[in-house]
Amino acid sequence: MLLLSGCGLMAKAPDEGGRQANGVVPPKVAAFLTNAEAGVQAHFVTTPWGEGVRMTVEAAYDAASGRVCRQVVLQGAEAASGLWVFCQRDAEQWDKVRPVIRVISEGGYS
Repeated sequence: MLLLSGCGLMAKAPDEGGRQANGVVPPKVAAFLTNAEAGVQAHFVTTPWGEGVRMTVEAAYDAASGRVCRQVVLQGAEAASGLWVFCQRDAEQWDKVRPVIRVISEGGYS
């Protein structure tokens, strides 16, 4: 499986509960993204993406935008589960971004 991704900022838009579903991530999540080794999981009771969210980080990589990014598997009852991309804005802040291209299987694009 080959996976290619870039990043583009997503507009901040409140979700149905009024929380910020996109944009800058909370400080505890940002610290996890900054410090966690690839494959490490963390559970967050409250996040902008839902309650009781489990995040598993993949290795950091340098995106075409020049930013350090990480793919994250997000799982949780209220969360939009799946593979998400976060890119570092500065030493302490990360943004949820939208993947530009994702190859999900050999020869398949979405």
